[in-house]
Amino acid sequence: MESRCIGCVPIVVFDTETTGLSPLSHVVELGAVKLMGGRLVDTMVSLVKPPVPIPLKVIRIHGIDDSMVRCAPPFKVVARRFSQFVEGSVLIAHNAPFDLRVLSVNLQRLGLSLLDNPVLDTRLISRRHFPEVADHSLRHLVHVWRSPFKGCHRALADARHTAFIFLGMMRKVGLDERDRIKDLFSLFGPPDSMLRYQARWEELGRRDSRVERLLVAMKERKVLEIFYDGGTLQGSRYVSPLTLFSTGKVHYLRALCPREGKVKTFRIDRIAYILPAQEEAIQR
Repeated sequence: MESRCIGCVPIVVFDTETTGLSPLSHVVELGAVKLMGGRLVDTMVSLVKPPVPIPLKVIRIHGIDDSMVRCAPPFKVVARRFSQFVEGSVLIAHNAPFDLRVLSVNLQRLGLSLLDNPVLDTRLISRRHFPEVADHSLRHLVHVWRSPFKGCHRALADARHTAFIFLGMMRKVGLDERDRIKDLFSLFGPPDSMLRYQARWEELGRRDSRVERLLVAMKERKVLEIFYDGGTLQGSRYVSPLTLFSTGKVHYLRALCPREGKVKTFRIDRIAYILPAQEEAIQR
């Protein structure tokens, strides 16, 4: 890819809207625009039905409420569309680490593969190449670069703003579609990757017996007894491990709690011990 000219490689600018500001938040909207040769050639946008209610404080930001996503497809379906849309492209996002962490966690929770596309961050580009700008938030850059697009805090609107700003930044530093992708990465990179937020579970398992036991239980579909030392879930409970996922720094277990019939999330570093579950104890 790096040896090809910028105009020959699709560039996809994307944005997410979520249920909160935590990396553990669920996606409620995913939007993207595709650029080829400096021109917008395609768009993709979809609301997403999250497995939890959308908090009122977040609704006040993006305006997406539970009634709007009630009939929307689940994240798994939208993720498949997005994966096809971005195939072979360079990805661009504003404050990319947040979107990458959120998408990574949402994909890992469902046991889906992460995307390996290189990713550039317009917020980082702005801070590095345009230090005279007082505020590098997207809202401020929309005015600085005089984006012609309307709206904000919706996935497609913010992706369009970011695409316009990115093309303006390219022109300002002297890059055009005839330059190579390696020139783009040299000036605006190094590129990030969603893969950076995925744990190496087998390696972790060799260092942490809890991870090793969870991996074995997932493979053999075993129920375990854990003692959890954290928050409202504190205490001894039975779990059937479903998936492990990571934000890059903190590792989590997503598991079915058979006594309650609910799927819950646990921080692995707060699991004090793990024991094999006795069948008769689970039935009590």
